[in-house]
Amino acid sequence: MSVVVLESISHKTLHLTGVDLVEGTPVLDIKPYHTADCLQSFKVPAYLTQESYSVNFHPKCLEQLEEILNTNTLKFYTREDNLCEVIRSCLAQDPSTVHTKLKHPQRGLYAFALDSLEIAYVRDSQALTMEVVLVEVFSSEKPKMRSSQWLESTLLSLKKMGFEI
Repeated sequence: MSVVVLESISHKTLHLTGVDLVEGTPVLDIKPYHTADCLQSFKVPAYLTQESYSVNFHPKCLEQLEEILNTNTLKFYTREDNLCEVIRSCLAQDPSTVHTKLKHPQRGLYAFALDSLEIAYVRDSQALTMEVVLVEVFSSEKPKMRSSQWLESTLLSLKKMGFEI
Protein backbone atom coordinates (compact mmCIF):
# COMPACT_ATOMS: atom_id res chain seq x y z
CA MET A 1 0.00 0.00 0.00
CA SER A 2 1.29 3.49 -0.85
CA VAL A 3 0.36 6.93 0.34
CA VAL A 4 0.16 9.29 -2.64
CA VAL A 5 -1.03 12.78 -3.41
CA LEU A 6 -4.13 13.05 -5.56
CA GLU A 7 -3.44 16.14 -7.66
CA SER A 8 -6.61 16.15 -9.74
CA ILE A 9 -9.32 14.08 -11.35
CA SER A 10 -10.35 14.54 -14.96
CA HIS A 11 -13.06 12.27 -16.35
CA LYS A 12 -11.95 8.75 -15.38
CA THR A 13 -8.29 9.67 -14.87
CA LEU A 14 -6.59 10.21 -11.51
CA HIS A 15 -3.49 12.41 -11.54
CA LEU A 16 -1.20 11.19 -8.74
CA THR A 17 2.19 12.33 -7.47
CA GLY A 18 4.54 10.71 -5.00
CA VAL A 19 4.04 7.25 -6.45
CA ASP A 20 6.39 4.98 -8.36
CA LEU A 21 4.23 3.22 -10.93
CA VAL A 22 4.82 2.23 -14.51
CA GLU A 23 2.37 3.94 -16.85
CA GLY A 24 -0.71 1.79 -17.24
CA THR A 25 -0.41 0.06 -13.85
CA PRO A 26 -3.95 -0.48 -12.56
CA VAL A 27 -4.98 1.13 -9.27
CA LEU A 28 -7.33 -1.36 -7.67
CA ASP A 29 -8.44 0.40 -4.54
CA ILE A 30 -8.40 3.96 -3.26
CA LYS A 31 -8.89 4.90 0.35
CA PRO A 32 -8.92 8.42 1.77
CA TYR A 33 -6.08 9.51 4.03
CA HIS A 34 -7.04 9.39 7.68
CA THR A 35 -5.11 11.04 10.52
CA ALA A 36 -4.97 7.67 12.27
CA ASP A 37 -2.77 6.59 9.36
CA CYS A 38 -0.34 9.41 10.21
CA LEU A 39 3.09 8.76 8.75
CA GLN A 40 5.39 9.72 11.60
CA SER A 41 8.40 7.82 10.43
CA PHE A 42 9.44 6.87 6.97
CA LYS A 43 12.60 5.70 5.28
CA VAL A 44 14.24 6.86 2.11
CA PRO A 45 17.29 5.37 0.41
CA ALA A 46 20.56 6.87 1.69
CA TYR A 47 21.53 8.15 -1.77
CA LEU A 48 18.55 10.53 -1.72
CA THR A 49 19.92 12.42 1.27
CA GLN A 50 23.57 12.54 0.17
CA GLU A 51 25.11 15.76 -1.05
CA SER A 52 25.58 16.09 -4.80
CA TYR A 53 29.06 16.26 -6.25
CA SER A 54 30.30 19.31 -8.11
CA VAL A 55 31.21 18.27 -11.67
CA ASN A 56 33.90 20.05 -13.69
CA PHE A 57 35.37 19.41 -17.12
CA HIS A 58 39.08 19.58 -17.81
CA PRO A 59 39.46 22.20 -20.59
CA LYS A 60 40.91 19.56 -22.93
CA CYS A 61 37.73 17.48 -22.49
CA LEU A 62 35.54 20.29 -23.76
CA GLU A 63 37.75 20.43 -26.87
CA GLN A 64 37.47 16.64 -27.23
CA LEU A 65 33.68 16.81 -26.94
CA GLU A 66 33.47 19.55 -29.56
CA GLU A 67 35.65 17.56 -31.98
CA ILE A 68 33.58 14.41 -31.43
CA LEU A 69 30.28 16.24 -31.94
CA ASN A 70 31.60 17.73 -35.18
CA THR A 71 32.20 14.22 -36.56
CA ASN A 72 28.55 13.21 -35.98
CA THR A 73 29.58 9.88 -34.45
CA LEU A 74 27.12 10.06 -31.55
CA LYS A 75 23.71 8.49 -31.84
CA PHE A 76 21.75 10.48 -29.25
CA TYR A 77 23.50 13.83 -28.83
CA THR A 78 24.24 16.64 -31.27
CA ARG A 79 24.85 19.61 -28.97
CA GLU A 80 27.72 20.04 -26.53
CA ASP A 81 25.60 21.74 -23.85
CA ASN A 82 23.10 18.84 -23.83
CA LEU A 83 25.86 16.25 -23.59
CA CYS A 84 27.69 18.14 -20.84
CA GLU A 85 24.45 18.46 -18.86
CA VAL A 86 23.78 14.72 -19.09
CA ILE A 87 27.33 13.93 -17.97
CA ARG A 88 27.01 16.42 -15.08
CA SER A 89 23.68 14.92 -14.01
CA CYS A 90 25.10 11.38 -14.02
CA LEU A 91 28.24 12.22 -12.09
CA ALA A 92 26.66 14.63 -9.58
CA GLN A 93 24.83 11.66 -8.05
CA ASP A 94 28.10 9.68 -7.65
CA PRO A 95 27.42 6.47 -9.57
CA SER A 96 30.25 4.66 -7.74
CA THR A 97 29.35 1.36 -6.12
CA VAL A 98 29.83 0.78 -2.40
CA HIS A 99 32.67 -1.62 -3.26
CA THR A 100 34.42 1.07 -5.31
CA LYS A 101 34.01 3.66 -2.57
CA LEU A 102 35.58 1.30 -0.04
CA LYS A 103 38.43 0.38 -2.39
CA HIS A 104 39.27 4.03 -3.23
CA PRO A 105 37.82 6.12 -0.39
CA GLN A 106 39.68 9.36 -1.18
CA ARG A 107 40.45 9.85 -4.86
CA GLY A 108 40.41 7.63 -7.90
CA LEU A 109 40.12 7.39 -11.67
CA TYR A 110 36.88 5.93 -12.98
CA ALA A 111 35.03 5.62 -16.28
CA PHE A 112 31.61 5.03 -17.73
CA ALA A 113 30.07 4.68 -21.18
CA LEU A 114 27.51 7.09 -22.58
CA ASP A 115 26.19 6.86 -26.13
CA SER A 116 29.32 5.75 -28.01
CA LEU A 117 31.69 7.55 -25.66
CA GLU A 118 34.07 6.38 -22.96
CA ILE A 119 34.25 9.06 -20.29
CA ALA A 120 37.02 9.01 -17.67
CA TYR A 121 36.71 11.08 -14.52
CA VAL A 122 38.45 11.61 -11.20
CA ARG A 123 36.31 11.35 -8.07
CA ASP A 124 37.51 13.25 -5.00
CA SER A 125 35.29 12.22 -2.10
CA GLN A 126 36.86 14.71 0.32
CA ALA A 127 36.11 17.76 -1.84
CA LEU A 128 32.88 16.25 -3.25
CA THR A 129 34.10 16.89 -6.79
CA MET A 130 34.18 14.96 -10.02
CA GLU A 131 36.40 16.10 -12.86
CA VAL A 132 35.90 14.74 -16.35
CA VAL A 133 39.45 14.24 -17.61
CA LEU A 134 39.15 12.26 -20.85
CA VAL A 135 36.45 11.71 -23.47
CA GLU A 136 36.97 9.28 -26.33
CA VAL A 137 34.81 7.51 -28.89
CA PHE A 138 34.48 3.79 -28.17
CA SER A 139 36.72 1.57 -30.26
CA SER A 140 36.97 -2.21 -30.07
CA GLU A 141 40.67 -1.84 -30.86
CA LYS A 142 41.37 -0.03 -27.58
CA PRO A 143 41.70 -1.83 -24.24
CA LYS A 144 38.44 -2.70 -22.51
CA MET A 145 37.27 0.16 -20.30
CA ARG A 146 38.33 -0.17 -16.62
CA SER A 147 40.77 -3.01 -17.34
CA SER A 148 44.40 -2.79 -16.19
CA GLN A 149 45.48 -2.15 -19.81
CA TRP A 150 42.87 0.62 -20.07
CA LEU A 151 44.12 2.16 -16.83
CA GLU A 152 47.74 2.19 -18.06
CA SER A 153 46.72 3.66 -21.42
CA THR A 154 44.47 6.29 -19.82
CA LEU A 155 47.07 7.35 -17.27
CA LEU A 156 49.59 7.73 -20.10
CA SER A 157 47.13 9.86 -22.12
CA LEU A 158 46.41 12.02 -19.08
CA LYS A 159 50.12 12.47 -18.39
CA LYS A 160 50.60 13.70 -21.99
CA MET A 161 47.81 16.22 -21.33
CA GLY A 162 49.65 17.39 -18.20
CA PHE A 163 47.11 15.91 -15.82
CA GLU A 164 48.43 14.00 -12.79
CA ILE A 165 46.30 11.80 -10.54
